[in-house]
Amino acid sequence: YIANIRSVVVSCLALTRFNWFSFNGNICVSADMKFICLTLLLVSGITDSRSEQYKVVGPADPVFVVAGEDVNLPCSVKPNTSVVDMRVEWFRPDLKEAQLVHLYEDHENRNTDQIQSYRGRTTLNHQELLMGNASVKLSSVQISDEGRYKCFIQSKSWYDDATVNVSVEVVGRPPVITVDGFDYSGRLHLLCESEGWYPKPDLEWLDSEGVRLSPETTETHRETDRFNVKHTITVHHSVGKIHCKVKLRHHMHETQIITTSKKMFIFWRNYWRTSVIMISVAVVFSASAGILLATFVTKTRVTTQLRKYTMNAVLDADTAHPHLIVSHYGKQRPCLSEMKFIIFLTLLIISGATDSRSEQYKVVGPADPVFAVSGEDVILPCSVKPNISVVDMRVGWSRPDQNDSLVHLYENHVDKNTDQIQFYRGRTKLIYQELQRGNASLKLSSVQIFDEGRYKCFIESKSWNDDTTVNVKVEAVGRPPVITVDGFDYSGGLHLQCESEGWYPEPDLEWLDNEGVSLGSETTATQRNTDGFSVKHTITVRHSDKIHCRVKLRHHMLETLIITTSNMFISWRIPVILISFFVVLSVIAGILIVVLVHKYKAIHLRTYMVNVILDADTAHPLKDFSFQHPCSSEMKFICLTLLVISEITYSRSEQYEVLGPADPIFAVAGEDVILPCSLKPSISVVDMRVEWFRPDLKEAQLVHLYEEHEDRNTEQPESYIGRTTLNHQELQRGNASLKLSSVQVTDEGRYKCFIQSKSWTNDATVNVRVEAIGTPPVITVDGFDDSGGLHLQCESEGWNPEPVLEWLSSEGVSLSSETTETQRNTDGFSVKHTTTVYERDSMIHCRVKMKHHMLETMIISSNKRFNPLRTSIILISAVVVLIVIAGILIAAFVHKNKELYQLNNENEMIEKEDGQLQKVKIKLQNDCQTLQNEISRIQQESEEYTKRMQQEHEHLEKEKSIIKQEHEQLEKEKSIIKKERDQL
Repeated sequence: YIANIRSVVVSCLALTRFNWFSFNGNICVSADMKFICLTLLLVSGITDSRSEQYKVVGPADPVFVVAGEDVNLPCSVKPNTSVVDMRVEWFRPDLKEAQLVHLYEDHENRNTDQIQSYRGRTTLNHQELLMGNASVKLSSVQISDEGRYKCFIQSKSWYDDATVNVSVEVVGRPPVITVDGFDYSGRLHLLCESEGWYPKPDLEWLDSEGVRLSPETTETHRETDRFNVKHTITVHHSVGKIHCKVKLRHHMHETQIITTSKKMFIFWRNYWRTSVIMISVAVVFSASAGILLATFVTKTRVTTQLRKYTMNAVLDADTAHPHLIVSHYGKQRPCLSEMKFIIFLTLLIISGATDSRSEQYKVVGPADPVFAVSGEDVILPCSVKPNISVVDMRVGWSRPDQNDSLVHLYENHVDKNTDQIQFYRGRTKLIYQELQRGNASLKLSSVQIFDEGRYKCFIESKSWNDDTTVNVKVEAVGRPPVITVDGFDYSGGLHLQCESEGWYPEPDLEWLDNEGVSLGSETTATQRNTDGFSVKHTITVRHSDKIHCRVKLRHHMLETLIITTSNMFISWRIPVILISFFVVLSVIAGILIVVLVHKYKAIHLRTYMVNVILDADTAHPLKDFSFQHPCSSEMKFICLTLLVISEITYSRSEQYEVLGPADPIFAVAGEDVILPCSLKPSISVVDMRVEWFRPDLKEAQLVHLYEEHEDRNTEQPESYIGRTTLNHQELQRGNASLKLSSVQVTDEGRYKCFIQSKSWTNDATVNVRVEAIGTPPVITVDGFDDSGGLHLQCESEGWNPEPVLEWLSSEGVSLSSETTETQRNTDGFSVKHTTTVYERDSMIHCRVKMKHHMLETMIISSNKRFNPLRTSIILISAVVVLIVIAGILIAAFVHKNKELYQLNNENEMIEKEDGQLQKVKIKLQNDCQTLQNEISRIQQESEEYTKRMQQEHEHLEKEKSIIKQEHEQLEKEKSIIKKERDQL
């Protein structure tokens, strides 16, 4: 409607202008048309006066989000107005096909045409729509969610939109530094790699001063939608800490290695000098062997030529040469023994060089069972040590506990699973990239309960084979436990039943109170079906408390709780107390009535009384002349009754008890902790005195004092000022727990919670244990020993109490520390352990543990030049074998004189190649001439294009001047119209 009005206004203005210029004499027609146009213009201004003020706004900068998290895409109407009755649409303009992300219309979400990948992940807050906020919440963000989003809002009278740019980030794994050996000049090679990032991250090396070090090689690989980076660097001398840092916009991971030992670099320089000397000796020895072989070949050739002139002769043993060697056939073999010795020695050296390492390979697996969760994926570890590629080998996985049934087979560079067990089809996978590193681990997807058992990993090459066994334990995590309230017994106890199902193997179910104390179950029931184990336990509770039902299974635990308040137990006692109270009142009323009746009778008898004087000497000897009150026995009964009532009314006040935790409270330095303290049964302590203090100090120090409805901490120690808080709302529920903020190591000790009312007092003790988490452990490469072992040192500081530091191999086996050192200062404990590693290409972990906390780092020791002594032997053996073979070849070529022939052939080849090069040169010259011609042609076309552009520019200037004139004319007409409108 508004658009139609605007079009009419434009048409009227055009028609008015036509009438003015074409019919100067007809003033009436022109004035009428101007009046109509002016009226429509006012209507349009009134209808659009407010619609033009609303605007849909979004963020100016891109919205950054980490994959897997939730994000709000901002969109709102300014000024704020409700969009509940409007249409709100979110879509992706950067996609070619289906674009709808979320649609809100007619007070409901309409997402039938929503993109499949967004189903169930978008939400609009309907309460925020009332405030003009149309932001959409996108859950579990994926990399594919990156791009442009359009927020479109439409009402009956206006519409507008805003664009939101979303950038998704994936934080990869922390970088791992690999010690990749030394080169010939004694420089240390380091490799740093990290994987799983998006978008491409920046990896840089830094020295201890933060100066950036340039990498020698850089590698970046993209796998599906993630980036892997790898950089190498060479360290020339001990430079202290070397940092490898991976950065991505708002995220960063860093690791470091320390190379402070100068003897490590000196050792490698001396090692290479020793190797050169040994190789030189081997060369001399091999040259001597070559000369001997050449001499032997020459002698053999001369002997062969002389055989042409041989004749049969009979030798006399007495007159023949004493060292003459005669064969079995009576013919002389002058060098037979030497020939056998040389051939035998050569074959022995070659066999030793080629097979020296094959006997050392071993297939290894995990020492402990591998635990897997039903429905998830698991890796069955299997690798070759030392690491070599198994791409060309045969890798087989089978089940020895099921008649060696095939699980997975890799052979001739492909998977051959035609004979695979049926229920393993499509669930097994070998990682081909890892096969090159000697890792034949099997990935088993969607683990099921029947996958539990023994697996055999068998690897076979042309010269050796070996296998290892992997034990797999499957766990199925069942449903969360459910607590059922099963009524009261005659004594007021509350029956509770807890049950959970779907577990494997059989789990443990236990009841716990608020302090973590185990409660004995009254009845237990366990059943097994196809889905696993179901457990059911019952218990009876007789007081108010938090009751936990916990189901545990090795590495998993599920828990639920129920809170039984004091009102639950008091409710059934209230009728009994009321009935008892009315009974007591009735008894008292009856006694009072009896007393009044007796008094009335006594008064009635006084009218017949006479004064009688009795003589004590003549009176009855047992007569008591003391005053006899007629109601003394009744008063005694009344007092006894009041005493019983008092005991009943105050019987419960003696049952109140201040309770604290049975176990120590563990707190982490720098964080906050709650020190539990409560009153049982729960009653308000708002009107009581609550005091927290430290009884373990020489002078008992006040920690926190609450009295007369306020905190009174004037005598509080300075170290606790501003760090203690009581929740006054919880005091009404009998909870006097103290919140201690920013815990310090000095806060460790015993705390007393003292509660005092007008009629009773009680207290409870809370033991606090403070744990300070130290710095991540740092591994220092400290050189090699004489046998080729790599010295590693791991240290960490700032722990409390003293932590445990241990070395672990890649299989998780604990490695013994050679030296240990522990120091304590004001910041806590510092630990330092050293070890020597002799294995190659293995991950060495340094782990620092302390009760509930653990930090870990690792270093990879590469097999490149790891063992210098073994490397020297292999190099020398290889050189000796090559030189011996070279000597044999030289001797053979000397006899055949083929070198000159080969040189002639090479000369001819060079001449042919020279002719071909000449032809290529001519061709290149022709191509160069063609290119020059093409360049000149392009220059001519460029000049022509420049001329045309100048002509077009002049033409545009002329049109600009014409438009300017027309604009001035329109301004004049506008002023005339304005004057006429003012007159109207």
